[in-house]
Amino acid sequence: MAKIRLSKGKVRGIIYGIVGYIIFILIFVYLPKPFRCGPYTNTPFPQVKIEKTDRVLVVSPHPDDAALSSAGIIQKCIKNGAQVKVLYVTCGSHNTDTMVKKNFVPNPVSAIALARTRDREAVKAMSILGLNRNDLIFFGFPDFGTLKIWTDYFNGASYFDGLTLHNSVFCKYAYKKGVPFTAKEELALFEDVLEQYKPTKIFYSTTYDLNSDHRATGLFVEAAVWDLEHRKLKEDYENGTFRPELYAYFMHAEGWPVPIGYHPSMYLPPPAYIYHISKNFVCDLLTKPEETKKEQAIRAHKSQVDTKPDFMLSFVRKDEIFLPFSFDPIGKMLPVWSKEVSQKFGITPFVSGAEIEDREKYVNFHITLYEGLPVLTKLNVFVFPFGSGTPFSDMPKYRLVITHLVGHTLSVKLYDDGKYIYAKRALLSGREKNLTLDVEFSKKYLDDADGFFSSVMLETGLVRTSETPWWCINLKSAPWQGK
Repeated sequence: MAKIRLSKGKVRGIIYGIVGYIIFILIFVYLPKPFRCGPYTNTPFPQVKIEKTDRVLVVSPHPDDAALSSAGIIQKCIKNGAQVKVLYVTCGSHNTDTMVKKNFVPNPVSAIALARTRDREAVKAMSILGLNRNDLIFFGFPDFGTLKIWTDYFNGASYFDGLTLHNSVFCKYAYKKGVPFTAKEELALFEDVLEQYKPTKIFYSTTYDLNSDHRATGLFVEAAVWDLEHRKLKEDYENGTFRPELYAYFMHAEGWPVPIGYHPSMYLPPPAYIYHISKNFVCDLLTKPEETKKEQAIRAHKSQVDTKPDFMLSFVRKDEIFLPFSFDPIGKMLPVWSKEVSQKFGITPFVSGAEIEDREKYVNFHITLYEGLPVLTKLNVFVFPFGSGTPFSDMPKYRLVITHLVGHTLSVKLYDDGKYIYAKRALLSGREKNLTLDVEFSKKYLDDADGFFSSVMLETGLVRTSETPWWCINLKSAPWQGK
């Protein structure tokens, strides 16, 4: 049998190859995700400063979000002698995953029982951080229903929660029991709290969040602040007694938190799909005792930790990340979600690119749809103007509905708060994979508006199959620029 002889160079090459393969496996298979992007051993962001004179409001879409997002901020407030309150928007009754894993069949009785459980958990979590029930505000609006209320219920009709079988606030501990589930009433509750408390800093969920209640919470907060700064509290705004700094936090984001799971010795990085658009993040650095208390507060939400421990404990980190408010860029690409996040069913289209341009007589929506626009699929463009002279609830709530009819025909209809304004037909040019739509929205519908909230949503039948984040677009040089 012939002997195989290897030169020293070949031996060295084999050794290098084996070592390289081992390093590859370690990096891309066994090591946690953050090391794929670089180890997060520090944070490059400036720290939020809490002063003794601050009045801080933490807005929590669900009962556990305040502990997850802002437990460090709450502790800083107490330590520095600042005032702090926590506002809970929904009661968390619609978490069917929790009900199923707790051996409850989703129904009105188990949903209301879960709401009571999550209320007790929120009170316990905040007591660990140093707050009592008087520091907590519960709106009691429907879990998994607040974005639908924002888009469809400014017209005075009440949203009906099919799980709890209620169309008004039913929680005994609510801020105002019996308030109907309407957008005007929900916005009025936010404005009432802001007007009475006059916060200097607000920590709230971003309108870029994947969770619909989180997006809606961000929209109601920003609309309420806009209203009060330019209407009810204009004098306070001008003399500087009401000019809150807005800090948005992320909870549900694409490929995030990184890494998933319990990593208390690591820093939490910002979501990648927003970081490439805006690097204007700030953070709260937690001391070890603060981090320990945060973990205890999170674990107090036992119904949620039992259901999704890896996700919940992902927020026990050395920092908390926030994005200060700023208007979304007009004339530049806007943040949208990826194919993996947006495409819910096989060939369902989704928005792969969006840009809004300010023209002389109209606002142009430049929208790119992946997989085109199937027959009978509706594309909804929401345009909710805000202006300094009119309460937001009384401003128009436009929805431009574009439907692909048979052949190459498009139906284009405009509604304001569900009321029909006009309709026209247009031709669809081609069925290419990436379909680009240029929608010209006349500025006559934006008279006296300083800007508008906007989003694009696709429907197949009555099902919302895909949508974008909500954007806040500025059209004028307004004094309200955020911090």
